[in-house]
Amino acid sequence: MTSTQIDNYIFNNLPSYDGWMPLLRELLTTLLSKGWDETIIFTAKEKYGKFVYVIADEKFSTFISAFNEFEEKINQSCMICGDNGKQCTPGYSDQTLCLTHYIDAYPKIVNIDQFGFTTKEERFNWSDILELNGFADYRGHVEFSKKSEMLSSIYIELKPNFSSQYLKEIALVSLHHDDLNWINFLKNIPSECLKKKQDLNNYIKELLKSFYFCDICGFKAISNYEFHKCSICHNYSWESMTERYTRRYENKTDYIKQNQLMYFSGGFNYELNKLEISFEKKPSFRRMFSNQEFKEYLDLIKS
Repeated sequence: MTSTQIDNYIFNNLPSYDGWMPLLRELLTTLLSKGWDETIIFTAKEKYGKFVYVIADEKFSTFISAFNEFEEKINQSCMICGDNGKQCTPGYSDQTLCLTHYIDAYPKIVNIDQFGFTTKEERFNWSDILELNGFADYRGHVEFSKKSEMLSSIYIELKPNFSSQYLKEIALVSLHHDDLNWINFLKNIPSECLKKKQDLNNYIKELLKSFYFCDICGFKAISNYEFHKCSICHNYSWESMTERYTRRYENKTDYIKQNQLMYFSGGFNYELNKLEISFEKKPSFRRMFSNQEFKEYLDLIKS
């Protein structure tokens, strides 16, 4: 097969993401060297961000070990650039990405000020807003009310004269609870935008007053309105957990220490949260583990 024929086979039968293409070409070249040809059909697809085997001719069983070797390599490679990656969920779909492309893909609200805010797509001014609606679910099906337990999303309808490069048919912007800087966005919504949404306005005011400091990461990012789960490190407060969970630890100090080790050992979310500006950090915050304990923990998770 020529290089063009190899690429055509990939485009027709395999998930041809840019970052995976070099390994897919290498896979087919290896299979060809072992006697495979395009009459022995095999296909694969991307599922939950992973490269997975789908179906093949019975004759392909001869080549399955070579395929499995490349499957493992591909699933450790960023779909966009090919660098070391891992399965992650930057928003609402699973992908295999490197840290850089994970952060780039993650939904975020930035440049929030008295004039407006910016999403990944473009800049919006507060004065562009025609109507702002809160919802208790992500898809905008259950309208927020005072009976709602939690505000999950805000859908913003823009004025008819708003000119957008990205919004084609309807000028509607959706922002979600998990978006980076969500709380900072809520803090900065002008009262003018909420004057007809009294339940939503009251909820936001109470939510912003309810935050308290997390013992694990040190940020003022836990609220009873959010089920006492930290918006930064995603751990629950010790006091909010039932005995079913607390009995796994010797005491509260042990719970804090074990989860601090896990949080500060790094990872995609740890790096992402360096860009989160919604929450203040406790000035007197301290880690419960020593440098030696941290080194031993890192050695353990790498082994």
